[in-house]
Amino acid sequence: MRTFSAQEAAERLGVSVTTIYAYVSRGLIRSEWSDADTREKRYVAEDIEKLRKQREGRRDSRKAAAHGTAPLPGSIETKITNVEPGKIRLRGHDVLTLAKNRSIGEVAALVWLGDFKASEQLFRSRVRAPEAYRSSPSRFAGLSPIERFQTVLALASDDDASSWDLRAVPAARTGSAILQMLTEAIAGKCFEASTGIADAIRSAWAPQQKRATELIRAAIILGAAEPSDHATLAARTVAAAGATPYAAVSGALSAFRGIRCGGAIGRIDALLAEIARPADAGAALRARLERGEAIPGFGDPVHPAGDPRAALLLEMIDGAAKGSKEHARSKKLIDAAEGLLGEKPTLELAIMALARAMHFPADAPIALSALGRTIGWIGHAIEEYESQQVAPPPFRYSGS
Repeated sequence: MRTFSAQEAAERLGVSVTTIYAYVSRGLIRSEWSDADTREKRYVAEDIEKLRKQREGRRDSRKAAAHGTAPLPGSIETKITNVEPGKIRLRGHDVLTLAKNRSIGEVAALVWLGDFKASEQLFRSRVRAPEAYRSSPSRFAGLSPIERFQTVLALASDDDASSWDLRAVPAARTGSAILQMLTEAIAGKCFEASTGIADAIRSAWAPQQKRATELIRAAIILGAAEPSDHATLAARTVAAAGATPYAAVSGALSAFRGIRCGGAIGRIDALLAEIARPADAGAALRARLERGEAIPGFGDPVHPAGDPRAALLLEMIDGAAKGSKEHARSKKLIDAAEGLLGEKPTLELAIMALARAMHFPADAPIALSALGRTIGWIGHAIEEYESQQVAPPPFRYSGS
């Protein structure tokens, strides 16, 4: 099978090497290890040629489109997330520094309006989940976190006429309401003005473990800096249609439930469930490889040396969960995978390790991931309201 190096693929498509990594992460280009001792990743020429032809075809179609452009994934201009190998920034700020030094509200204000101080106004008053949701807790008890979130969003949007004001500041106020209501859906109760989002969740999940607050805060902030994927594109597409932030987040959550987005969390959970003891980690991975099965939670084509967000969160867990048998199991899995695959853990695996080390509920990883992603989705919706970049590409009939 003919392959290209990352640089050759980038030159062939006229894009950066980072964009090639992004295409791989979205399944647009297949990659494989070189047979050489360098263990260099190579990229399938057939996929690159197919993508090049698609780009040329879309370029021609765009000239005739009546409503703007229809860019390929990765080519939408954004001022929110800047991803480079080993480094991620939110509006120019290193996300690791934000996770260590800023509150969730401050980071949300930065993402939505580019101003930390805006959090004082955005989160000044508490917003409750809809009465229809709060009055019947047993009715929604069996729902997954994503289903609870979408239920809250659907009920709240009916009562919030102001959410149709799509200017940046009003949309950010709607974003604040969304973030607070989804937090209540996780915590099971409203939190006081003096209590932050992370501490409200910690008090519901691990009331005796106060150190868990900083870990929850970091996980949510790190998740807000997720590079673009199907869920982010869904949020922008719904926003481009002129729908409210409630609808944009709900649409993104629907995509996030897909096997190519948040579905990775469930696969990582299943992998950890196969490891009864830390010593079993290597055997479990070898068995998967022998069966030809994927090992989820490792290797990020955008960050060949490892996702820095995962490294930070795992380091924080190490300091807070000394002696935890669950964390020992996660660490053994990470060591075994690095030895067998030569790949580092993803943020999803780090969040799963956090939930297990702190004995959070089983559905905590998907809830934390979705809450962090919600901050980013709202930011992209606000940016789309202003820039109006996303437009449906012209469809070309290819049937008989």
